[in-house]
Amino acid sequence: MKQMTAFAMAACMLLCTSCGAVKAPAEHAAFQELTGTYFDTSDISPDGTFEQFVCGGTDAEGENSLVKLVFDQYRSPDGEVYAFDAKGRLCYYRNVDDLFYNRMHGTKRTQEEMQETAGEILQCCGLDMAEFETTSESYFPDTDESAAYSLGLRRVHSEGIADAVILKLTDDGQLRSLNINYNETPEPTPEQKAYFAEQLDAYTARKQEQYDLVGYTYETMYYQYEDKLYASYTFTFAEAPAEEPAYFTDEVTFMTQAG
Repeated sequence: MKQMTAFAMAACMLLCTSCGAVKAPAEHAAFQELTGTYFDTSDISPDGTFEQFVCGGTDAEGENSLVKLVFDQYRSPDGEVYAFDAKGRLCYYRNVDDLFYNRMHGTKRTQEEMQETAGEILQCCGLDMAEFETTSESYFPDTDESAAYSLGLRRVHSEGIADAVILKLTDDGQLRSLNINYNETPEPTPEQKAYFAEQLDAYTARKQEQYDLVGYTYETMYYQYEDKLYASYTFTFAEAPAEEPAYFTDEVTFMTQAG
């Protein structure tokens, strides 16, 4: 692991009481071995479970469905929430202290410094930012003052299978929240892909009957949950209005499953 920059070290000292080895619960050995961390887990204690939303939409029968993963949750006296998966990897972090969220700081970090901090935080979680592509990024948005910087990342393993990260920082570069979704779904079998294709054709046929569509696009993501494989489709439809030869788009998420 590379050494932290001077800025990263300063931000780390502001965030944590210790920048030494992480002292996570014993069963989370993988996270415990990381050093140079932005996280202080020396005083966290069990606090129930955490549900991580994976995907949602309408199944083959037209019913709304949600897929959520459940992880062990821990909380610190300072108002920090941690969630670890069965492999000991940090999947979720959030500082729930209202004062931490709302206070105004004297130093405003640049966007480049925010990006640097995000890379250091991911490194502390055993992730290399260079392996990810950026899906979204906002710097001091008008609509969310408590999150001065927000970054969405994706690491593609194969078609339809990717890890996802959402990270938010305060105006002085402290970590507000971190959500990591590790997608270790196996490649769908030809039979499963055929099942998904059949459901997808039926779904798009219904949409064609309901709307005067001039085209559509969609993105597919696969997720393994318990003994089922889910395919989540995010659609963008284009419809030709009666009065004007123009498009408008709508996003729909369709989910089906195959055992």
